Amino acid sequence: MKNHGEAMRGTIEAFVAACNQVSWYAVFSQEFSDRKLQDQLYQQIREVWGLKAQMACSVFRTVCARYKHEDVRERCRRRETGVFFHRRSMPLQNGRDWSLRKIKQADGSEKVLFSISTLQGRVLTEGVIGAFQQRYLDAGWEPTGAMLVSRGKEVWLQISIEREAPGLRAPTPGQPARLAGVDMGQNNLAVLDFERTHTAFFKGGAIKDRQRKFRQLYQSLQSKGTRGARRKLRQLGGKQRRWQRQQNHLLANAIVREAAVCCAHGIALENLKGIRERGKRGNAKQRADFHCWAFGELRH
Repeated sequence: MKNHGEAMRGTIEAFVAACNQVSWYAVFSQEFSDRKLQDQLYQQIREVWGLKAQMACSVFRTVCARYKHEDVRERCRRRETGVFFHRRSMPLQNGRDWSLRKIKQADGSEKVLFSISTLQGRVLTEGVIGAFQQRYLDAGWEPTGAMLVSRGKEVWLQISIEREAPGLRAPTPGQPARLAGVDMGQNNLAVLDFERTHTAFFKGGAIKDRQRKFRQLYQSLQSKGTRGARRKLRQLGGKQRRWQRQQNHLLANAIVREAAVCCAHGIALENLKGIRERGKRGNAKQRADFHCWAFGELRH
């Protein structure tokens, strides 16, 4: 984003500070309902941080989304510490907090402008869309939500896009659904089988090797304990999460493509809920591999 950087960064900082205030109050009161927290703190959040109405509502949704998992709530009850928001980012709703505008110029080209709501009011700032992202917009994908992210002196707008999926091939009346079954594992991240006539294996050896390299680097940095090592650990954690998410995204797409080739009506995934509690592994390396297995994200 080229203009109005200070206004956007100031808005993000106020939003993050408001999230931390609501998070602290949620742990102190043991109240994790966004509706109830909003009834109690809405006016205070708006007055203290100067947030607009839509921004204030987003604060409560953002905080309570982090407390949705029962494990997070239980840790908060035991330690009396809540989730701390340190990432400089805030969600935006399309049409309310932001919108995309294209202006025709004299030479026939289009200039992309983003209208974004800030504490200083609505700002119209120039943006640059990469060629890879532009292909999706040209193909009919529609922008929905967005995330405004502050990175150093730069401000990025991460846009979510969507389009209507084609209709599923439903079975004819009286005909059973033909499903592709998928087993999930570690050596083979997934094995797809369709009516014992088509099988596809998705290997996981390279993923495990990369995870082990991440762990070795973690151990090396943790043993140093210096300020630079702690900063590098934070960067490494984000890099690992992004890499893992990308691998699961590619694998999920590959599974869907294989199911489409088989003309399956749907996909049935193995249910691994509770396997971390049931499963036992021998040595430390096996246990570490087992707990780095992101099968829940892949299923999602």
